[in-house]
Amino acid sequence: MAEGIAYSIVGKLAEYTVDPILRQIKNSEIIGEEVSSWLLKVDDLKEKSDEVLDSVAASEMWCLFNRCPNLKTRYLLSRRATKKTIEADKLKVEGTFERVSCPGPSVQVLNLTSHEDLETRLSTKKNIKDALKDKDTSIIGICGMPGVGKTTMAKEIVNELKDEKVFEEVAFAVVSSDLDINKIQDQLAEMLGLKIEEKTNKDARAERLHERIKGNDGKSILVVLDDVWGEIDLGTIGIPSPSGQEGLKIMFTMRNEEDESIPIENLVRYARGLELFKKTEKLYETRDRAYSIVDNLKSCNLLQPDEKEDEVKLHDVIRDFCLQMASEDKRGYLATHAGLIGWPEHDADDSYSAISITFDKLDQLQSGLKYPNVKLLRMICCKEGECKISEEFFKDMKELFLN
Repeated sequence: MAEGIAYSIVGKLAEYTVDPILRQIKNSEIIGEEVSSWLLKVDDLKEKSDEVLDSVAASEMWCLFNRCPNLKTRYLLSRRATKKTIEADKLKVEGTFERVSCPGPSVQVLNLTSHEDLETRLSTKKNIKDALKDKDTSIIGICGMPGVGKTTMAKEIVNELKDEKVFEEVAFAVVSSDLDINKIQDQLAEMLGLKIEEKTNKDARAERLHERIKGNDGKSILVVLDDVWGEIDLGTIGIPSPSGQEGLKIMFTMRNEEDESIPIENLVRYARGLELFKKTEKLYETRDRAYSIVDNLKSCNLLQPDEKEDEVKLHDVIRDFCLQMASEDKRGYLATHAGLIGWPEHDADDSYSAISITFDKLDQLQSGLKYPNVKLLRMICCKEGECKISEEFFKDMKELFLN
């Protein structure tokens, strides 16, 4: 009896909970907060259910030389298993959501250059304003080299949209190279009429700002982050994701840096190896599709043209945003390219599906690393020399194959 109830728990979890939810989630969407919390409960129940199963396997279910059932052991295990079954039934009821995910925020990035004439500059400004008015666009970026007037244009756009009453509230903060979260929060709070009493508790400060923006009663609000230099976590500041937040838009200005060039042919290889494109059996079909997508991304300024025609550049801010979105979509990416002489320390090996690492120097790749879901592995060593790779290094990379 105990065995039957215990093993039925796992079936219930799959039938009632995770599978139906995951079938509704598209790759480009973000799981809602309530659903994420519910999935954590499911994981917790599954872990506890596994403990019951382990107890069933390890316990002495029979006594008197296996002639009579051990009634006490079976009774206790049956109670534990029945309790978990009731919890699974409860999770089924709680797992009824009107919507399990929402589309990721739509991003537009427009580029400013120093040699633009007045007509082109006015056209760029109009495109930015149109993007801010577009209900399907949530995040708008203005990028360009230092001194081309990104901040000036952002302020002009803010003033004009205020006059046009496009947004009921606007909050403006300067980020700069010396990232100071408290300073950014104070600037935004002041413009929103919010007084944050907490001075040292970062989580409490972020929560106060988050509640103020989230509970905006449907009012349209524009948050402007000026002079963004590198990776920035909106959640740490207290800015909610625009996904599912009606009326919220985020605009930022960022400077173009001389990022590493990316050969488009490398992208073709990745697309081919990962089988990203359907109905592209021939290599030239994959190449045509990859080049077409690159052209589209360049037209949106999500990729920058390089000096070489067959190479492109990706701004570090855009890269970090993409990595953040991927992590929220439960697809982990391990990407690090600074001063490494050994394998980087991190958590949750199982979550990664792609790894890209640049080593300054590396003598040997360690064994015992578990990446069962990795499909893309890219490693570069800046210093030439022999690197020893253990045969065990690839042992637990079941999804990785040569192409």
